[in-house]
Amino acid sequence: MICSCKSSDEEAIAVLGQKFNLEEGFQGDYVIEEITDDSYENSQMRTIKITVPPNLTRERIEKNIQKLILDYLSENGQTKLHIKAYLKGDSIDQYPTVARAEFLPQMGWLADDQEYELKTYNLDIEYRENYFGGNDVNEVEKEIREVELFRDTKWDNVKKEFVKAESVPLSNAIREWTDDKIIVEIPNNSKAKIIDEYSEKLVGGAEIKRYKVEVEYNGKTYQGWIHSEEVK
Repeated sequence: MICSCKSSDEEAIAVLGQKFNLEEGFQGDYVIEEITDDSYENSQMRTIKITVPPNLTRERIEKNIQKLILDYLSENGQTKLHIKAYLKGDSIDQYPTVARAEFLPQMGWLADDQEYELKTYNLDIEYRENYFGGNDVNEVEKEIREVELFRDTKWDNVKKEFVKAESVPLSNAIREWTDDKIIVEIPNNSKAKIIDEYSEKLVGGAEIKRYKVEVEYNGKTYQGWIHSEEVK
């Protein structure tokens, strides 16, 4: 039996290309710096970090992101994409300094890929005003750059109940805090800096958020993911 998945993907990408309406021969300004596989069960997801030169317009940035999506999907097939754009020369281990984009179906990151066609995916872009010479309008994001880590309770697998927590675990994965994913346990009330964030829409409209933090502990610098409620 011959699978028609390839031709199906090509047709969907062609439709997406018409929707984006990129001018023929458009050459992107971006450089791909890092690609991370953040897939989970039946949900394929990639996080792509790019750098761009200064003085691009919002429209030009949008076209660059659209081209990146088309090129990546053409080569790799259907997947959800989380794109983070940085000004060339900026550290990519922080919140995006130019723009942040999500390309995914309406049901969010955990939507089963087999249940949603590529043509149902939407592109949402959030720009950083500082890149364009203005003030950053995301005041909430500014307020939480410097935080203290704190977790009130944790689940005790032996007692089968919640007990008092003394530390916050940092994970190298966005969705998992199993023993093999935990990098380090940071004592409560330790100071940290939020360098990235991840949000996920659930069925029913609820949203969960995770933060990637950087913290100094015992003479070392650690970076890892925590739940949004583990800061104060």
